[in-house]
Amino acid sequence: MRKTIFVALVLLGCAAGLLASMKDDWATRVVLSMIGALVGAAVGGALTHRSGTKGRSELDDSIPGMGTSTADIAANYWRDRGQPPLMKPPLRPPDYHIHDPDRLA
Repeated sequence: MRKTIFVALVLLGCAAGLLASMKDDWATRVVLSMIGALVGAAVGGALTHRSGTKGRSELDDSIPGMGTSTADIAANYWRDRGQPPLMKPPLRPPDYHIHDPDRLA
């Protein structure tokens, strides 16, 4: 049913563009019917969109507290410095300054 409403609105937009340019040459008719079809597709997509359905959540497959779900990563973001658990890069030495002018030689 939604698909037929969508197609009907696209065809209605195409017909409106064709009626608006009935006395012009064929190129103008084609362009205005395409613009009408584009507007009809936008209106049809907005009117037939289902807002009540949700996709499958990532949290359904993960075990809470393991640190791999998005909620666990968000909760421990500052502790883990933005890296996923067990994937942190090694810490650099405290005296390691790569761009010091006295070390450039």
